[in-house]
Amino acid sequence: MRRMFLGLWLMGLFLCAVGSVGAQGDPQAHVGTLSELLADVLAEEGQVLQQLDEVLATEAQTKRTQVSMLVGLRKVLTPEQLEEALRLRGSMAGL
Repeated sequence: MRRMFLGLWLMGLFLCAVGSVGAQGDPQAHVGTLSELLADVLAEEGQVLQQLDEVLATEAQTKRTQVSMLVGLRKVLTPEQLEEALRLRGSMAGL
């Protein structure tokens, strides 16, 4: 029962994080646009650099959200739950 609750709670956190990252924009769309600009030999440097800034900002927001989630988890999990989460993470590393 506890494992199921932990899984549902983690899924809820993940979905919240995805929603907050979504506000920044689709990372793949930003990367795709940057790739198109780089492939265009006539693209202006300013456009390329502006798109690079968007890609980097999106990636930074994603990383920030991930770290925030991890820190939040450590605050609410009991030592036993944290140990179980680490064990599960280790078992999923080979997937």
